[in-house]
Amino acid sequence: MFKSQCNLLILGQYSIVLTVEQHSEAFNDKKLMMYPS
Repeated sequence: MFKSQCNLLILGQYSIVLTVEQHSEAFNDKKLMMYPS
C-alpha cells in the first residue's frame, strides 16, 4: 500500500512538472511573437 502511494506521489509531481514545462514553452512562444528579435 505504501509503495503504491509513493508511486502516485511521484506520478503526480511528474505530471505537474510536465504541465508547467508545457505552459512555459507556450509562454516563450508568445514572448517570441510579441518581441521578435
